[in-house]
Formats: sequence, structure tokens, C-alpha cells
Amino acid sequence: MASAHLLIIEDRAALSWVVTGQRMAFPTGRAKAARALGEGDEVFLYTTRGCFRNPTRDLGRVIGRATIAVPCASWTSRSSSTSAPTPRVAA
Repeated sequence: MASAHLLIIEDRAALSWVVTGQRMAFPTGRAKAARALGEGDEVFLYTTRGCFRNPTRDLGRVIGRATIAVPCASWTSRSSSTSAPTPRVAA
């Protein structure tokens, strides 16, 4: 059974990376939670007030919905040995 999740994004460069690449990476500390994302799960993209660098003008809001197309897999960054799961999403 599919689940729904909220993906909180607080930086416009990160938002651009997620939307352009149609994927998400998680820090090692969130690996267990990221592995809970399964194929077919819905993810709602939420941008914080500070995402666009003007928290006094902007509001936090849900800006999109995606579906997990491929479950999380671990990968190793070239610059470090930190493993971070990366699910593929379909917009």
C-alpha cells in the first residue's frame, strides 16, 4: 500500500536540483527514513519560508507532488565515503 511523505526543502539551489534531476538525496542520518520510501509512494514537495531567501515576504507552501518510481539505493560520493540513499521520482 502506498504511503504519503512530506519532503521539506529550504534552499532554492536544492529545489532546483531535485526538480531538474527528478531525484532526491538524503544525509546519512536520514538513511533509515529514506529507505522507508517505496515504489508508488507519494511525496509532497514543501518549500520553507526561507527557500527563496526572503522569509518576510515568502510563505511555506506545498509546491508539488511526485511518485517514487524506484526505491532508495545507497551510493558513495566521490568526495567522501558518506553513503546516502537516493530515490528516483516521477513528477
